[in-house]
Amino acid sequence: MSLDRNETATVERLRPADARTCADILRRAGEARQTVRVRGGGTKEYLGDPRPTDLVLETTSLGGIVEHVPADLTVTVGAGTRFRELEDALARAGQMLALDPPHADAATIGGIVAANSSGFRRARY
Repeated sequence: MSLDRNETATVERLRPADARTCADILRRAGEARQTVRVRGGGTKEYLGDPRPTDLVLETTSLGGIVEHVPADLTVTVGAGTRFRELEDALARAGQMLALDPPHADAATIGGIVAANSSGFRRARY
């Protein structure tokens, strides 16, 4: 297990299997006044000044494409979906996402949105 700058071995790490479980974890953490850090692919852990954390909520189990309607140019994905997975699925339908995030193989959609990490490619569209 790797530790972040302000994290100790006693930090609880949870990986919810679905959105309902994730919401329940967050509700209980709020009631217990615990601090929560959300972690996807871990590609942006070097950013900012992380504070001491009681709980790490890992979103890797919340990945996958929920629905893709190519004719409507719409796609719904889980927060833990890897960017490359989404990019590959869209390419099979002749579509693309006009983003160019750093660490595209490991970055998750949730992390890209949360960190506004869209890259330079978006400026072309």
